[in-house]
Amino acid sequence: PAWLYADHSKINTGTATLYHARPSIAKGKTVCINAGHGTEGGSSVKTLCHPDGTPKVTGGTTEAGATEAVAVSSGMDFLDGTPEREVTVALALVVKDTLLKEGYDVLMIRESADIQLDNVARTVIANNRADCHIALHYDGTESDKGVFFFSVPSDSTYRSMEPVASHWMDHNRLGENIVKGGAICLAEGANMPTTPEAIKIIQGAGLLYSPGKASNAGGVATSGLEMSQNSMRTSWTAEEVDQYLRRIMSDIHAACVKYGTREDGTVNYVKGANIAGFIKVAGAMADQGLV
Repeated sequence: PAWLYADHSKINTGTATLYHARPSIAKGKTVCINAGHGTEGGSSVKTLCHPDGTPKVTGGTTEAGATEAVAVSSGMDFLDGTPEREVTVALALVVKDTLLKEGYDVLMIRESADIQLDNVARTVIANNRADCHIALHYDGTESDKGVFFFSVPSDSTYRSMEPVASHWMDHNRLGENIVKGGAICLAEGANMPTTPEAIKIIQGAGLLYSPGKASNAGGVATSGLEMSQNSMRTSWTAEEVDQYLRRIMSDIHAACVKYGTREDGTVNYVKGANIAGFIKVAGAMADQGLV
């Protein structure tokens, strides 16, 4: 194997462990299980966001425009104080046992509190020794977003670099699998992760599809509520904040229905969200005397 980009790793003294399924049930496929976080000193070291040194075009733990990110972040803490790294490794051990029983070989990146492998090293190992790479993480928000996935953004700098260039189209298959799996609705819970091609597949099959700007607006809305409290020099109870947030999300849905309803009565939430967002911004600009 080429071990492409291995030289970009900064923390790589640890070792991954490969477990084999029983020969009688072996499928000949290896799944890499990567328990997120859990690298001591990982947050004090930085590696390139992209192997070619180009800046990020999407947000996240590391903001858009950055060219470097922490080698391994420390992760978040659950409400009871449990570190995310402890939960991901516990889940990884369960997944390992399940996959082995199903006949898959399993490549474990981390099985203890600390592994000296940064995210670059983990990915390179998975790319060279596994057929599938599953990274386990927990979302940092308190709301339940359900199941969501990340795909490669429609950006030439992402899609032109290897190994993404040779594989990004595989991500569209996820949209096809959602359709085949009998789903009736897909609501994004991240910053617009679904590719335009996957959206066409999902909408073409008649599924309800809600873009992140609508269904994932709760985080931004909560930030707005926090700024409102600061401006008013007041503090709302959790119940009051939840009531405001429910009203905001309900209004967003109503706006999507208002501007996105088709002649047959179905709703194009993408169109509705886009038009509603434009009208909201245009109205605010008019109120400020800018237009």
